[in-house]
Amino acid sequence: MAQFDVHTNLGRNRSGIPFLVNVQSRRYDGVGSRVVVPLMRLPGIGSAEPHLTPRFFVNGEQLVFNPLLLFTIPATALGPVIASLAADEHAARMIGAIDAVITQAFG
Repeated sequence: MAQFDVHTNLGRNRSGIPFLVNVQSRRYDGVGSRVVVPLMRLPGIGSAEPHLTPRFFVNGEQLVFNPLLLFTIPATALGPVIASLAADEHAARMIGAIDAVITQAFG
């Protein structure tokens, strides 16, 4: 499973979160779980900070990457890969958003 692959969400909340992005390094492919971040439909996100919740087009739909909802999931529970956000410009935005959540918290 490649880092920044976009997987179909097979979970019960897939209407608002249709896809999950695998953000886990390939170095840990041997682990049975993956660290993922949801790609949410816009109405489900409320007011978004662009650097914290970047937007991406997947399957012709604009979706919000929400690192505040980062979680782990069994690798076997991920749906099929439908896209990749591994391009440098996309990866940098996602890494910046995750970084804002875990290292740049002031307060």
